[in-house]
Amino acid sequence: MTGAATEIEASSTGDPREERGERWPVVWVASASVAVLALTTWQRTPGWAAVGVAALGIAAAAAWTRTLRRPRVWAIGATLLLGVALALAVGDTLTLRTATQDWARWSAAEREARATRVAGELTTVASRLTDAATRLAGDSAKVAQMLANGSSADRQLSPPLDASVESALLVFRGSRLIARAGQLRTVV
Repeated sequence: MTGAATEIEASSTGDPREERGERWPVVWVASASVAVLALTTWQRTPGWAAVGVAALGIAAAAAWTRTLRRPRVWAIGATLLLGVALALAVGDTLTLRTATQDWARWSAAEREARATRVAGELTTVASRLTDAATRLAGDSAKVAQMLANGSSADRQLSPPLDASVESALLVFRGSRLIARAGQLRTVV
């Protein structure tokens, strides 16, 4: 009887032999909460201090995961997702630091990249429009039909390009617009 009494007494007094996997996860929850709060602070005001606190919180949560009850899958998954959020925050913070340290160069590089992209798209659109205009001008029956019907020509026209390119087709007689199809303007 004394053996059973000492066993009950040992487990109720916090015996260090108690299995680690049976503890309440207060420290893990606190660590993960610190990481979440630091990342939300980073979203409002990005900076290295918030990233550092989040990294400490995630490291502590990862270290305390082994002390949690089983199954630990939720804690492991949450810690990994916090790590992904931290990696994104680090990348964005580096980009912001680069932009603020050398704004003129970074801004010029961004403008150049956008200009190159727009120029490439405009070149594609120009070649497609040139091909479409050449095909339309080469179809004398279509041109004669449009010129003969004047007012109903806008119902007979259709934009010459696929839906991925915003386009319009305008037909002029001299300096007067006689028919159109598609958009009136294209926002670039």
